[in-house]
Amino acid sequence: MSSEDEMDEDSLNSEDEFDEDSLNSQDEIDEDSLNSEISSDLLASLKYVTLINMKYNSNQMCFMKLLLSKARSLQTFDVTFVYSYESNGRYGNACRELTECQKASPQVVLTAKVTTHGM
Repeated sequence: MSSEDEMDEDSLNSEDEFDEDSLNSQDEIDEDSLNSEISSDLLASLKYVTLINMKYNSNQMCFMKLLLSKARSLQTFDVTFVYSYESNGRYGNACRELTECQKASPQVVLTAKVTTHGM
Protein backbone atom coordinates (compact mmCIF):
# COMPACT_ATOMS: atom_id res chain seq x y z
CA MET A 1 0.00 0.00 0.00
CA SER A 2 1.48 3.34 -0.95
CA SER A 3 1.60 6.25 1.45
CA GLU A 4 -1.15 7.89 -0.58
CA ASP A 5 -3.40 4.85 -0.05
CA GLU A 6 -2.76 4.53 3.69
CA MET A 7 -5.54 5.56 5.99
CA ASP A 8 -4.95 7.53 9.13
CA GLU A 9 -5.06 4.91 11.89
CA ASP A 10 -6.49 7.43 14.34
CA SER A 11 -9.53 7.93 12.10
CA LEU A 12 -10.11 4.16 11.96
CA ASN A 13 -9.85 3.78 15.73
CA SER A 14 -11.82 6.89 16.59
CA GLU A 15 -14.23 6.51 19.48
CA ASP A 16 -16.35 9.40 18.23
CA GLU A 17 -19.94 8.44 17.55
CA PHE A 18 -21.93 9.84 14.71
CA ASP A 19 -24.85 11.78 16.10
CA GLU A 20 -27.75 10.32 14.12
CA ASP A 21 -30.22 12.66 15.81
CA SER A 22 -28.52 15.59 14.09
CA LEU A 23 -29.54 14.39 10.62
CA ASN A 24 -31.48 16.99 8.75
CA SER A 25 -34.38 16.31 6.41
CA GLN A 26 -32.03 16.12 3.40
CA ASP A 27 -30.34 13.08 5.00
CA GLU A 28 -33.55 11.16 5.66
CA ILE A 29 -34.37 8.18 3.51
CA ASP A 30 -37.53 8.36 1.43
CA GLU A 31 -39.19 5.09 2.38
CA ASP A 32 -41.38 4.88 -0.74
CA SER A 33 -38.51 5.39 -3.17
CA LEU A 34 -36.32 2.92 -1.26
CA ASN A 35 -39.03 0.26 -1.46
CA SER A 36 -39.38 0.80 -5.19
CA GLU A 37 -35.60 0.71 -5.76
CA ILE A 38 -34.89 -2.53 -3.86
CA SER A 39 -35.89 -5.70 -5.65
CA SER A 40 -37.85 -8.20 -3.57
CA ASP A 41 -35.55 -10.94 -4.84
CA LEU A 42 -32.53 -9.26 -3.28
CA LEU A 43 -33.68 -10.07 0.28
CA ALA A 44 -35.99 -13.01 -0.46
CA SER A 45 -33.76 -15.72 1.04
CA LEU A 46 -32.73 -13.81 4.18
CA LYS A 47 -33.63 -16.00 7.19
CA TYR A 48 -32.12 -14.45 10.32
CA VAL A 49 -31.60 -10.83 11.28
CA THR A 50 -30.05 -9.55 14.49
CA LEU A 51 -29.61 -5.81 14.92
CA ILE A 52 -27.83 -4.47 17.99
CA ASN A 53 -27.31 -0.91 19.28
CA MET A 54 -30.16 0.50 17.23
CA LYS A 55 -31.61 3.92 17.96
CA TYR A 56 -35.11 5.06 17.30
CA ASN A 57 -34.57 7.32 14.30
CA SER A 58 -36.31 7.46 10.96
CA ASN A 59 -33.47 6.00 8.85
CA GLN A 60 -32.96 2.97 11.08
CA MET A 61 -36.71 2.38 11.32
CA CYS A 62 -36.98 2.64 7.53
CA PHE A 63 -34.19 0.07 7.12
CA MET A 64 -35.81 -2.37 9.55
CA LYS A 65 -39.24 -2.04 7.90
CA LEU A 66 -37.62 -2.58 4.50
CA LEU A 67 -36.05 -5.84 5.69
CA LEU A 68 -39.34 -7.03 7.16
CA SER A 69 -41.30 -6.14 4.03
CA LYS A 70 -38.92 -7.77 1.52
CA ALA A 71 -37.50 -10.89 3.23
CA ARG A 72 -40.00 -13.63 2.32
CA SER A 73 -38.05 -16.42 4.08
CA LEU A 74 -37.34 -14.48 7.27
CA GLN A 75 -37.71 -16.64 10.38
CA THR A 76 -36.32 -14.44 13.16
CA PHE A 77 -35.86 -10.70 13.43
CA ASP A 78 -34.19 -9.60 16.67
CA VAL A 79 -33.55 -5.95 17.38
CA THR A 80 -32.00 -4.38 20.46
CA PHE A 81 -32.45 -0.67 20.96
CA VAL A 82 -29.96 1.26 23.10
CA TYR A 83 -31.74 3.31 25.72
CA SER A 84 -31.11 7.02 25.71
CA TYR A 85 -32.74 9.65 27.85
CA GLU A 86 -33.74 11.64 24.77
CA SER A 87 -35.58 8.68 23.22
CA ASN A 88 -37.12 7.36 26.42
CA GLY A 89 -40.78 7.45 25.39
CA ARG A 90 -40.25 6.38 21.79
CA TYR A 91 -39.25 2.73 22.25
CA GLY A 92 -42.85 1.63 22.62
CA ASN A 93 -43.59 3.41 19.34
CA ALA A 94 -40.66 1.67 17.65
CA CYS A 95 -41.81 -1.76 18.78
CA ARG A 96 -45.38 -1.01 17.72
CA GLU A 97 -44.23 0.25 14.30
CA LEU A 98 -42.23 -2.93 13.68
CA THR A 99 -45.05 -5.16 14.88
CA GLU A 100 -47.64 -3.43 12.71
CA CYS A 101 -45.58 -2.95 9.54
CA GLN A 102 -46.04 -5.07 6.42
CA LYS A 103 -44.15 -8.36 6.61
CA ALA A 104 -43.29 -10.52 3.62
CA SER A 105 -42.79 -13.60 5.80
CA PRO A 106 -45.81 -15.01 7.62
CA GLN A 107 -43.60 -17.10 9.93
CA VAL A 108 -41.27 -14.34 11.17
CA VAL A 109 -40.79 -14.10 14.94
CA LEU A 110 -40.06 -10.49 15.88
CA THR A 111 -38.23 -9.76 19.14
CA ALA A 112 -37.50 -6.20 20.23
CA LYS A 113 -35.57 -5.29 23.38
CA VAL A 114 -34.17 -2.19 25.02
CA THR A 115 -30.81 -2.19 26.78
CA THR A 116 -29.09 0.52 28.79
CA HIS A 117 -25.67 -0.22 27.33
CA GLY A 118 -24.29 -1.17 23.92
CA MET A 119 -22.61 -4.46 23.24
